[in-house]
Amino acid sequence: MAARSNITPLCQNILLLGTSTPTKTPNWKENRLKRLLLTALLAIVLLISLAAPAQAGNPANGAKLFNANCAACHMGGNNVILAKKTLKKEALEQYGMASLDAIKNQVTKGKNAMPSFRGRLNTTQIEDVATYVLEQSQKGW
Repeated sequence: MAARSNITPLCQNILLLGTSTPTKTPNWKENRLKRLLLTALLAIVLLISLAAPAQAGNPANGAKLFNANCAACHMGGNNVILAKKTLKKEALEQYGMASLDAIKNQVTKGKNAMPSFRGRLNTTQIEDVATYVLEQSQKGW
């Protein structure tokens, strides 16, 4: 035993590894718990970011563009051509138009009596108008 006292601490630890009970199990459990909590936290952050509505456009600019380009037919969220197809929340939901993508597509391509605004508005302006329309529909115009 006297010879062991001259062994460096590192060597003592190596010698003890074979004789003591493994300490790996508690550390493994702790690491597993940490990984599980980190994974759960990342999943929650991802779900929140996906669930939050993407309001990428500028609604203030969208309001100006709407008044200059859309209000003649859609004043106050109404529709002077097809009265039942308003820009109000209920109608947008009924006709599958209650999303930014759907509204941007409608403004870009047009449909039925509504003309395409692709040549008059750029993609940023169309996004702004769509953001404004969706926001206003949720507020009740």
